[in-house]
Amino acid sequence: MKKKISDFLNLYKNMSTPAKASIWFLFCNIMQMGLNVLSTPIFTRIMEQEEFGITNTYNSWRSILIIFTSVNLSYGVFNNAMVKYEDAKTRDSYVSSMQFLYTLITCAYFIFYLLTRSWCNRVLNMSTELVIMMFFDLLCYPALLFWSGRQRYEFKYKWLVIVTLAMTVTSIAVSVVAVLLSDNKAMAKIVATIAVNVLFGGFFYIYHFIKGRKLIVPEFWKFALLFNIPLIPHYLSEMILTQSDRIMISKLESDAATANYTIAYSIVLLMQLVMSAISASYLPWSYEQLKKNNYDALKKMGNILLILISGCIFLLMMFIPEIIYVFAGSKYKDAVYCIPPIALSIFFMFLYELFSTVEFFYAKNIFVMIASVIAAALNVGLNAYFIPIFGYHAAGYTTLFCYFAYALGHFVFYRFICKKTLGIKEIYDKNFILLLSAVMFAVTLTVNLAYDKILIRYLIAVIVIVIAFLKRNIIIEKFKVMKEK
Repeated sequence: MKKKISDFLNLYKNMSTPAKASIWFLFCNIMQMGLNVLSTPIFTRIMEQEEFGITNTYNSWRSILIIFTSVNLSYGVFNNAMVKYEDAKTRDSYVSSMQFLYTLITCAYFIFYLLTRSWCNRVLNMSTELVIMMFFDLLCYPALLFWSGRQRYEFKYKWLVIVTLAMTVTSIAVSVVAVLLSDNKAMAKIVATIAVNVLFGGFFYIYHFIKGRKLIVPEFWKFALLFNIPLIPHYLSEMILTQSDRIMISKLESDAATANYTIAYSIVLLMQLVMSAISASYLPWSYEQLKKNNYDALKKMGNILLILISGCIFLLMMFIPEIIYVFAGSKYKDAVYCIPPIALSIFFMFLYELFSTVEFFYAKNIFVMIASVIAAALNVGLNAYFIPIFGYHAAGYTTLFCYFAYALGHFVFYRFICKKTLGIKEIYDKNFILLLSAVMFAVTLTVNLAYDKILIRYLIAVIVIVIAFLKRNIIIEKFKVMKEK
């Protein structure tokens, strides 16, 4: 054991800075998401369902509004700017200039809110005081994203990990204390989260202005807006896909229903941790294979990863009642029937990643936007129609259908790229994907029938685990290949 630890430390020491940074960034992302997911059982037990639902509806609105107020200037265009402007002082000026730009945009939206606050409050279902506090959050938080983005680009991982984990732990701790001490627990949790965001984000907001010293730089503004504004539909569509369900459930049914659906979604986030870890290894490896025109390797690896993802989803479905009880308690047991379709959505999210890797590699970003907008529009329309008829459980199945449509759209575009750019029909195994998709659909539609049959569920789970154990060498070998690349 000591030798293995020593070998690992020597391997780590000999890694390049980008390689070390990649490891720490992945660790940071998993820890941040993991802490947020694992804190959910605390809040479900110290808050009522309606209160928990209100906080998640607020978070959904905030996630959507920040796209408009910040124009997502800390996302797509930011890395391109870091490539274009290599000098440290120029980068400092760029960040401060972008910060002033989104500040003006945020202030413009705030003025619009003040002029129409009665209408906005009805749409958002929030008080004036809460919306004003949210605008402080929208003003300060993007500054933290600018700082984090630059740390990632320049591989400065130490402070990024420290700040991210410190902020996550502080936010959870302050929120728990605030909820326990307050009678209005929903408001207490929201205000506590805003306070931490403003504290950390506000520090970097001031820091960037002091360091950059530039407010209006026409060259920077033109470059950023021309690049990012066309991508806003894509960013907004992705956010609608992940957040609009909770907003619509709150309006069309109840805050308690929103809480149940949120619990289901939070449990599925555990699966996203697995998918993120797989994607982190697959993406650089797949780019290397595309450069070498090694399509056969991509096909084989795609099949193996899809089987791995499917197996994890299946095992999650088998233990849903027990996970719900441990994760949130018996009062959320009705959420059990939302999880299978949402969990299967992970399968189609991963399919999207397989296809979009080819799209991004050949710089066909317009295809990404088209597929995103169509999927988001479907999500809103289907939820508006089916939630009033079937209740919040319908949102799980509309989510599944929309991610299926999302993956299908990217499949069509990926096939178009293969034909026009590569001169081949496809890279991945279409027949295998169709067969596995059909099997997973069948499992999802029938697994609900086995939730009250514990012995059958456990027996099936054991069989799947044994098969995975027997095939472990194949999986480990393939992952070693990706790590070496």
